[in-house]
Amino acid sequence: MAGGTFRFDRANAEKSLDRIQSLVVIFALTLAYSSMFCRHVHVQSVDCNAENRSEKFQHCGIYADGVRSLDCFGRHNKRLYSCTWEPGERAPGRTYTLVVQDGRGCRAHHNITGSNRTDLKFFTKTNVKPTVTVEVYQDVESANCTKAVFRGLLKKMMRCAPPGEATFTRQSGRLEVKVKWQQDDRDVIKHFHVRHGVLGSQQWSESPARSEDAETCVLEDLNATLAYGVQIQCVASKDCSQCVWSRVHSVSPELTAKPVVVDVNETDIGWTSGRRLLTLTWEFPSKQQHDSYLVTVGKASGEEPKEHIRTREPRVALILSYSAYRLQVSAVSNVSTSPALDHVVRDKPGLSVGKLNVTIESNTSFTIYWGDNLIQKYVCYSAEWRTKGGKTVHMSFFQDRNNYRTLSPLPEALEPFTRYSLTLHTRPNKNTCNMKSVNHSESTYGTTQFYFTEGSPVSGPENITFTNVTVDSAALQWTAIPEEDLRGFLLGYIIRYAECNHKGTMTTGTNITVGPEVIAYTLGGLKGGTEYEIQISGFTRTGEGAPTQASLFTTTEHQGSSSVPVPVLAAIAVVTVALIFGTLVVERAKAFLWPSIPNPRHSNALQKLGRPCELELLETINTLKVEEGDTDSLQIVDKDKEQEEEAAAASAAAEALLPWLPQGEEDEEDKEDEEDEDHFAESLTASIQGQPAGGAADISPYIPADAFTGGPRVDLRKGPPPATVSGYTTLEMFQQSTPQGAPAGTQTGRGRQTEEEEVKPRSNYIRPLSTNSVGMSTFL
Repeated sequence: MAGGTFRFDRANAEKSLDRIQSLVVIFALTLAYSSMFCRHVHVQSVDCNAENRSEKFQHCGIYADGVRSLDCFGRHNKRLYSCTWEPGERAPGRTYTLVVQDGRGCRAHHNITGSNRTDLKFFTKTNVKPTVTVEVYQDVESANCTKAVFRGLLKKMMRCAPPGEATFTRQSGRLEVKVKWQQDDRDVIKHFHVRHGVLGSQQWSESPARSEDAETCVLEDLNATLAYGVQIQCVASKDCSQCVWSRVHSVSPELTAKPVVVDVNETDIGWTSGRRLLTLTWEFPSKQQHDSYLVTVGKASGEEPKEHIRTREPRVALILSYSAYRLQVSAVSNVSTSPALDHVVRDKPGLSVGKLNVTIESNTSFTIYWGDNLIQKYVCYSAEWRTKGGKTVHMSFFQDRNNYRTLSPLPEALEPFTRYSLTLHTRPNKNTCNMKSVNHSESTYGTTQFYFTEGSPVSGPENITFTNVTVDSAALQWTAIPEEDLRGFLLGYIIRYAECNHKGTMTTGTNITVGPEVIAYTLGGLKGGTEYEIQISGFTRTGEGAPTQASLFTTTEHQGSSSVPVPVLAAIAVVTVALIFGTLVVERAKAFLWPSIPNPRHSNALQKLGRPCELELLETINTLKVEEGDTDSLQIVDKDKEQEEEAAAASAAAEALLPWLPQGEEDEEDKEDEEDEDHFAESLTASIQGQPAGGAADISPYIPADAFTGGPRVDLRKGPPPATVSGYTTLEMFQQSTPQGAPAGTQTGRGRQTEEEEVKPRSNYIRPLSTNSVGMSTFL
């Protein structure tokens, strides 16, 4: 075309290219399908009859090492049937011929190579049973040709395949089997069977277990330590006349051990961040095969969500707030999960003491106040509160304007006289105030305590003990009042003590107040050896609570004292007084009961011995003669017998006075009196014998008896004869004891007597028994 121009239409060119590409793809798919089909069935479908078959295949036989295991089956939703076989080892080649006889007649499929499976289409007649016969020949042209034969009814050839997927779970001797069937069979399979046996053994369970549905079957009473082999097949039905056992699934032993905690470490992240790094390490027995560990973390309050962490290492690190958490760790295998290690992370109080307060509105409402301006950084909060040992209640809220929030209505009503602990947490996420994950999700701001209604304690402290009890002090110790009995915030203790009066009541006592944290106190200023009664009570804002039962303690005695009974002390006091005043008492008793002879030294008679008149009187007495006929009688007394009687009387008197005299002591005055008496006797004896003694004159100790009556002489050294004493009559007694006259050497009015009379001592002396006519006593 002259003068014309060529214009390139790009859009048309692209469309043409797309069409060409589509045609190429279709052609490639067709070629691939044809190749696959020809590989399975190379059809040279020809009619056959008995004569032709017998001539062509008569040399082929059935051998153990020939082609075998011919099986044909169909699908319930397809018109094609499948035939499979196993090649033989007898013939060298791999060329197969398939001969099919059905309701349509006989036809042969030659030259099937490269596969031992083919798809066929069977035809049936309505007036005859749908029976088919299939024969497979291997290497027909070879002299070693072998064959296999299959016969069956078409309605019995409908087959359902094994499940495409099976999972197993073992726990506490139970095996749970869950299956998923192929898409074509899901609508026709309603139940299935499961058989099991110890892995490695050829023996299966006697009767397979039947499932309740098409998905789950449970085997009971298995040995948790053994590995099992499991096979699955569907339960035969109209659409599944043939159910094939699946391959053998290997099921590992059950994990029965529990992980054990090896170490737990908590470290605060910063000083006031309200977060902590928790590291938990555990161990698991290596003899039990496991694949990994499953860690489940959640709040102890039950707030969702629960976070699941998979790890192969026996260790996990988490960033958590001061709230309480619960961790569960289990070992996991392909069929089993071990019992869980359960670890509770306890809560901790926040550090913002005094910056968090609670105001009670009602039993279903309260207001939380916080001191810092948290809304500049946080808008999502969570409050948790609980009683001691009670369940934790939680509420999350959004707040971006004020530093307080009223929570109402509460999930549970508040109880009176019960202490609550409240913790406020802050959350960094702003899209929703509910936690998205547990790890690294919140921080703790602070903790406080509150009561809905306060009361006074219903009991006092417990276990009151007394230690280090001294004369004037005693140390007390007690156990704090239980929190459930306080019914309010404890402000302190009141200690009351007083002396016991042994009448069941206390005297006016003393009260001491101590702080709420004090559980020991030392009482001072007490009396020694005194019993005290003590009671302790606590008090809150509403007043004093119930006191403890009265407790008793006794201070020790003063040093040097002993705990001797009162009667013994009285006896000791009496003896002490007797010892102190014994001398005076003995003297008084002696003077009253047993008068002693006065001391001659103090006698006036002894003082007058040196005067001339008295010496003359003694001389007169010495020369006195007794007239004849004046004596009525004369008695001779045995001296020894009388001395024995006097000694016995003296001994009896001494025994009678012995209880009144102090032991081991001697009356000094008695000793002096005895010494004076002895001295006087010696002086007197010396005077009588004519010997000088203390300046006194010599006195003859004997009186001649013949001077009076011509009888024996009297021995004056043995003591004077008894005489009646009245008053202080020493002179009279002395005059009676010396009737013979003045001793030798004594100067009288007649002169000195120079002649000394010799008198021999006698064993007897004369005792006066009568009086003379004048009325005076006379010694004979």
